[in-house]
Amino acid sequence: MTAPPARMTQAQRSGRTRERLVTAAIDALYRYGYAAVSTTLVAELAGVSRGAMLHQFSTKAQLMAEVAETT
Repeated sequence: MTAPPARMTQAQRSGRTRERLVTAAIDALYRYGYAAVSTTLVAELAGVSRGAMLHQFSTKAQLMAEVAETT
């Protein structure tokens, strides 16, 4: 019998959420252009709640700065 998989830490879950949001933001920029991208749209594309989005990036500017740093 094998042990159950280890549960992710809060930092790991937060990092994964952040990655999903940045990836979704890049996709949204490519598909819709900067003017049409909103934090609400990015949260929807990433499959996370608006609250989770705002916890990681409270403004579009913060999200776009992170996108610029990762690309």
